[in-house]
Amino acid sequence: MSHAHRIVVPGPVRPLLREIGRIAEAHRMPAYAVGGCVRDWLLGNRETVDLDVTVEGNGMEVAQATARALNGTVQLHQQFGTATVIVQHTAYSRQHTTKTVRVDFATCRKETYAK
Repeated sequence: MSHAHRIVVPGPVRPLLREIGRIAEAHRMPAYAVGGCVRDWLLGNRETVDLDVTVEGNGMEVAQATARALNGTVQLHQQFGTATVIVQHTAYSRQHTTKTVRVDFATCRKETYAK
């Protein structure tokens, strides 16, 4: 028996994720939210402001494009093939507040392990 779970992405981060998706799509590299933020949303925690994104293609390239498009900063971690983008994001709650959001980008990879 399969139990499907519906993950609700918090409203304040939806525009940011849409923009990252648009940028990744423009580079012909699909991107997905993964990791702790998805776990938190699954558990009902809507306060997560740090995002993890994996990219089919070149995560560092999409991170750099995201930082340029959103006037953020990017730090490349060449040895791991990852990047961190820091952006100021407006959260639409009762008051329009600006929060610093960290987005960690990684390139999708396939791993295999000996039995």
